[in-house]
This record gives sequence, structure tokens and C-alpha cells, in this order.
Amino acid sequence: MIAADPPIQSNPQTAREGIASEPLKDMTVERFQAIMNWAATLPQVPPGFANALRAAGWLAEVSAFRDHEEALVSEGSHRPYLSDLIAAGEKLLWAAQKRGIPTDNSPFFFTLEDLQATLDSLHTTFRCEYGPQNSEKTNKLIERLFDVPQPWSAPQQDKSRALQVGGCRIS
Repeated sequence: MIAADPPIQSNPQTAREGIASEPLKDMTVERFQAIMNWAATLPQVPPGFANALRAAGWLAEVSAFRDHEEALVSEGSHRPYLSDLIAAGEKLLWAAQKRGIPTDNSPFFFTLEDLQATLDSLHTTFRCEYGPQNSEKTNKLIERLFDVPQPWSAPQQDKSRALQVGGCRIS
């Protein structure tokens, strides 16, 4: 007996629900970013939504940068790439603050605050790697990175020892 194939579902939403989510294969960050930037230029796309499309591409690039940061440092391209990301993020944040990004019932799962925090983390990385070493401002930035509430009482640390993180030293 030959089994018949199941009927083709005519409702795309119902069909999608049966498919497990998996990463897009063969989709590079550059390609994703190009698609987001292209879609943002379409005339029917509202300015706030265009900002969110560009932001999604930028956040994907920042994530890829973080994943490959050590290799970029060793090959000497970390500083210019980081500088480009910061410049693009500053422009993006300015545009998003001016024209907004969708927040209510939006398919984008980030806010202006998320963009600002990501940009701040890139600035901190730049300052720690290439800024003045052992400056009071740099040390405070690093201390803030590690200043998270603890669910328990942490033992007192020896304050005479310094913590070395990347190129930054916390005294």
C-alpha cells in the first residue's frame, strides 16, 4: 500500500509553527546587514521602522565583532573595526532618538536604551584597549562592569592587589 503525502497546508502561519527555529544557513552578517539597510531605504518604510532595520543589522555586526574580537586584536584590525562600529552606532542612535524606533507590538526586541548600552560597551572597550591606562575614569568604568548585585555576601577581597582586565588595570 502506498501512503499518501500529508495535505499541503494552505495557512503559512500554521505551517511555520510546525518548523523548529534554526539559524539561517549561509547567511553572513554582511548579507543580513545589506538586506536590512536595503529594506530601510524602501519608500513605503516609515522612518522609525527604517531605523529599527538598520539597528538590527548593526546589532548583528556588533555581535559578530564580539565573537571574533580576539582574532581581530591578533591580526591588528581590532581598533579600526571598533572605531567604525562606534561611528555607525553613534549615527544610528542619533537617528533613532530623532525619529524613534517601534516599541509596541514590534518584531524588534530592542529599545533605544539597548542601543545606548551596546554603544557604551563599545566605547568602554575602546577606552580600555587604546585609552590611557590606569586613569581614574577607566578604572571606574571597569569597576562598573563588575559591580553587579550578589545574591550572597561575598568575602572581603584584599584591596592591595590590582585586577588586570585586557589592557586596563584596576587598582
